[in-house]
Amino acid sequence: MRALVEQVSLAALRYGVRGASRPRADWRTANHEQRKRFIDAFYHSLLTTYGSALVEFTPDRLKVFPTTVDPSVDHATVRTEVTGLNADRIAMDYSMHKTPEG
Repeated sequence: MRALVEQVSLAALRYGVRGASRPRADWRTANHEQRKRFIDAFYHSLLTTYGSALVEFTPDRLKVFPTTVDPSVDHATVRTEVTGLNADRIAMDYSMHKTPEG
């Protein structure tokens, strides 16, 4: 299971770092070693924070609401709701932007 958590977390991390369209000034001025240390620390934070939740996740706890997207726009938002282990419902909206790659 740890391999799965690492695979998903690393994919999210890569997307987050790659997807930053407006990097902060401190990121732009950081050298290679500083960036690497930050990415490593952030990655391990993801594993610690979300790893056990990902392992315990079951599909019946995720609800994806119907979404209609106009093909002419370059962005979309998908509304979802996750039910926590304590039965709390957590709304999560995912915003996506169309890239030249699709």
